[in-house]
Amino acid sequence: MWELNDKQNYKQHVQYNLGQINNDEFSKDIEKYAADLKFKTFLEIGTWNGLGSTRAFSKGFKNRNDDYVFYSLECNKEKCADAAKLYTDNDKIHILNEVIWNEEPDNFYQIFPQCLSNEMYKHWNEVDIINMKKCSLFLNNINLPNIFDVILLDGGEFTTYYEFQLLKNRCKILMLDDVNVDKCKLIVQELYTDPSWKIIKQINIRNGYLIAEKIL
Repeated sequence: MWELNDKQNYKQHVQYNLGQINNDEFSKDIEKYAADLKFKTFLEIGTWNGLGSTRAFSKGFKNRNDDYVFYSLECNKEKCADAAKLYTDNDKIHILNEVIWNEEPDNFYQIFPQCLSNEMYKHWNEVDIINMKKCSLFLNNINLPNIFDVILLDGGEFTTYYEFQLLKNRCKILMLDDVNVDKCKLIVQELYTDPSWKIIKQINIRNGYLIAEKIL
């Protein structure tokens, strides 16, 4: 299922061979971490068209011949299929129509009350939930690493918070996109107040991004 404005934006970006993270400081940081041989296991949430952050990871991997693995999750089946076609030449890159969670949490409307009062937000959330319920749960797969070296969260406006809660103890390096909007507001607050996290970088390009390291 598509949100209409997202579909139009998506098609325009595909037409110009562009993602949402392109040739900026964040894409360069993603490439840097992807190229670093000490990081072996990578997880990205929010593939979209595969031409943004996913492509930045791929560029970082291009000179590696070690045993790294990269998973990218996309809840929209059509987007996932489009992106998967771009990386068929690399069997270490897995573009999956899977999600971290797909049952609405009990406290959802306490965390995001705007989804009750704002029709646009309510619709965004409904589209995400419909798509997510059609997806398998990624963490049910066997042979996944207990800890991912690098996780990038760039999924839905109202899904990313819960993805963080389920993954925050399973990563060494966390990358967040859209940190200056509601999507990541509570996550950023937690990262700054939790002594087990060290903020490496926060930059205010586009809607802002952040990189943090789990130190405890």
